[in-house]
Amino acid sequence: MAEKKILVFDKTFSYQGLFSVKEFYNEAKSWLEEHGYGAYEVMHEEQVFEEGKQIFVEINADKKLSDYAKVVWITKLTFSNIKEVNVEIEGSKVKTNKGSVKCVTMVISNTDWDKTLEQNPFQYFLRVVLDKYVFKNYISRAEKKAKKDYALFEKHLKSYLNMSKF
Repeated sequence: MAEKKILVFDKTFSYQGLFSVKEFYNEAKSWLEEHGYGAYEVMHEEQVFEEGKQIFVEINADKKLSDYAKVVWITKLTFSNIKEVNVEIEGSKVKTNKGSVKCVTMVISNTDWDKTLEQNPFQYFLRVVLDKYVFKNYISRAEKKAKKDYALFEKHLKSYLNMSKF
């Protein structure tokens, strides 16, 4: 059985104010792709209410560290009460969105994800020994890097939202 270890569990940050939904989504997805994570959209749901739009987006990303280990990201973006507004910046009108965004992220380390060392009991025993003695350093370094990547990801998105304040 492949081992999964949760490195970052449901870390959340939120923002309320003026921002562009499209640009925020593109910023999150492009950051993951720039850092070697293969990002893909799992779910996109949009609902329209009187008080504004509600948009739910789930972006999953994974980075294969080797044939044996990979890191999986699950990022859920919830945009609520989104309204389109015109804002005047330096004498020109710009269309942007007003509302709130909530970003929830989970990062998981996954070893032997393709289950190559689980064909028989001896291979399973070999996997346990390899995990404990051979790959321990390699996996712990990869987990530290994934945690550091999450901190950079969160800082990048928060600074993007801070820059877009009007």
